Amino acid sequence: MKEQVAANIRKNSGESMSVKFYKALTQYRNMTLLIIIAVYVLTFCFLYPRSFANFYNFSAVLLAMSLEAVIVIGMAILLIAGEIDLSVGYNMSLAGIICTHLIMFEKLSVPAAFIITMAISVVMGWINGYLVAKIGVNSFITTLASGLVYFGLALTLSKGSTITHLPKEFNVIGQKMLFGIQIPVLYAIILVAVFAYLMARTRVFRQYYYIGSNYKSAVLSGIDVSKMKIAAFVISSVLASLAGIISAARFGNAAALTGQGMELKVITAAVIGGVSFTGGVGTVIGAVLGTLFMALINNGLIIAEVNQYWQQIIVGVIMLLAVITDVLLSRKRI
Repeated sequence: MKEQVAANIRKNSGESMSVKFYKALTQYRNMTLLIIIAVYVLTFCFLYPRSFANFYNFSAVLLAMSLEAVIVIGMAILLIAGEIDLSVGYNMSLAGIICTHLIMFEKLSVPAAFIITMAISVVMGWINGYLVAKIGVNSFITTLASGLVYFGLALTLSKGSTITHLPKEFNVIGQKMLFGIQIPVLYAIILVAVFAYLMARTRVFRQYYYIGSNYKSAVLSGIDVSKMKIAAFVISSVLASLAGIISAARFGNAAALTGQGMELKVITAAVIGGVSFTGGVGTVIGAVLGTLFMALINNGLIIAEVNQYWQQIIVGVIMLLAVITDVLLSRKRI
């Protein structure tokens, strides 16, 4: 009997230590990622002091990640809710083309074109959300299909070419400097701050954690799960479309391939930042830190003159490691 009691004590002690380790790893995951980023930056500052360690390079990194940071917000919310949106890349492309098409060929004013494009993005997100939340279609399949539809529409509107020669009053949306900072970076900072607060501090947005953690319990507790999921898809769509318009203004053109592959980038960034594929876990800040990490990796590989093919391999390995980590932590939660 005494041996059995002692064994139980050892078992409980081991479980306690394991739980403590898991809680530490999850609660301080953002801090861990920040430390990794700091070590990476210091290493490259030492190795490439002239090309990496300068204000212009860091500004370029922030500018390069700004659009991804906008889109990853919506992706993080959906992943936390237990869903996914694979249409964000082509959504981004289509929004840029719709807005510029309305300006260049329909002769609408910039504000009118912007409002119409945003209204269309709301409808696009609502359709995805309705199919998933009300009809019960898997979000992977739904958004994969809708992404192909967006791509086809983008090609049709643009006739397979790039829309160029955009007016200055439109380009200023993405090219203006404010307080010495590129305007896309400021957009990203504001949106991240707003949604980080909403997800962390408001009762409505906190419900996404309950939905992603335990769908049935969320329903039984009175949460309108369908409404919340539709809202999440609308948010994702609107943010992707906003990024598309900013991108078109920043580069002065819009093309059907602008956002190609964006969905994989933001999903990778979100998972690296601690957002789980299984739902119920993660933060907007963590997802954005994952975006920053990936932007620094890409920037460092370019400065180090790593072969382009090897860059893809390295990014793929990082994504695989992030997914493996997520799976292992998910098992621990169970």
